[in-house]
Amino acid sequence: MSRSACIVITLCLAVHGYAQGKPQLAHIRVTDAGGAPIPGLRPSDFELREGGAVRTVTRAAPSASVMRIALLVDNGPLLTTTIKELRAGLAAFFDEAPARHEIVFATLGRRFQVREPMTDDYARLKKSASVLLAEHDGPTMLLDGILEADDKFFRTTRDRQPIMVIVTTDNMDRSKVRQDVLNTRIDEMLRRGVTIHAIVLTHPGESGNERDICTNLAQSTGGHLDVLTGSASALPERLRAVGTHLADTHRNMSAAYEIEYLSEATGPEPIQISVSRPGARIEFVDPRERR
Repeated sequence: MSRSACIVITLCLAVHGYAQGKPQLAHIRVTDAGGAPIPGLRPSDFELREGGAVRTVTRAAPSASVMRIALLVDNGPLLTTTIKELRAGLAAFFDEAPARHEIVFATLGRRFQVREPMTDDYARLKKSASVLLAEHDGPTMLLDGILEADDKFFRTTRDRQPIMVIVTTDNMDRSKVRQDVLNTRIDEMLRRGVTIHAIVLTHPGESGNERDICTNLAQSTGGHLDVLTGSASALPERLRAVGTHLADTHRNMSAAYEIEYLSEATGPEPIQISVSRPGARIEFVDPRERR
């Protein structure tokens, strides 16, 4: 079968380590001569070579199938004076988020608590957010919440685009996770393509670590960080912008595929991909573009 288009790329996967005979991922965009997406491609439509050697393509899935979004919100005591702005911001986010995708709404004050299970019913999510209250006391469990959300909603799901949206303060995170466990889990999340967007509300006199945590996670996953200083009046606008960004990202990724193949490399090797569709055009996509 002749191949009508090919690209050669070097994937720097060594940052996560190679394992011979184990699946690795490549991300590409496939369009026709006019730039329109080519849907419905199967593994048999692709040929992939790694360092010149043919590798088995085990899966070819659209990158923009369905988003699974974990909305994690700090409702600790520092949110008491800005709870109205937070509610309005959450409503604005649901208004702008891409339609018919999956969202779970959870809070981080005192403990990780699911307020609304995974659903694509945005009216239901808005109703739950509209009655959100701030806790009068207790810690914020940011990292524990991130890992629990990953456990429950992301780790065992491969046909969804995993995204976390965090709204928190510059409070001190009181999570109990050990550093070695945290490092391993965050590395796993990076390998699975989890994206983390964060909005941090600052408060005078607070010297916590949540701002630093959100900065590191957003930067390492290719997400966006927004730090609001002083007033929380801009929170609805900023959360609306996050929802709009997710909708735009999904539209832009309609031509993208995630290609899974069995690697035999022990280090970075050039990857050549071709597809058996007349007039097809292929380009490499940095996974961060999905974010």
